[in-house]
Amino acid sequence: MPNNAQQWEAIATDFEQLWNYPNCIGALDGKRILLQAPINSGSFFYDYKQQFSLILMALVDAQYRFLYVDVGANGRQCDGSVFANCSLSHALENNTLNVPGTNVVAPFVVVADDAFPMKPYLLKPYANRLYDDINSHVFNYRLSRA
Repeated sequence: MPNNAQQWEAIATDFEQLWNYPNCIGALDGKRILLQAPINSGSFFYDYKQQFSLILMALVDAQYRFLYVDVGANGRQCDGSVFANCSLSHALENNTLNVPGTNVVAPFVVVADDAFPMKPYLLKPYANRLYDDINSHVFNYRLSRA
């Protein structure tokens, strides 16, 4: 995990150069890992796809390198609740990652999909029903690429 402003700025530069998305310090998502039901676990690991799983939450840079990984949340949870309970979420909320310029008009952000909540440091795409203009479409396209 980067620990100073220069390292975060280098990641943001890569996102802008490679994916045409400025001020991005990472892409966030969760991935379900299938497993055999643990003994006496009941439905604790049973997910919405009717399988037993753990969730891997990861933040990657513009070159697909892991910056942060959290593994072990039970499969019942959605990505948004796993993120809300992980150390990365707490660090972003409390601004303890030494990310520069968090109080500017266009701060550094993490990009994610619809499963995550909107936060000052976390951007997700416009919902399909909410955009019908070209600007929203271009925003979603670029966010998805990043």
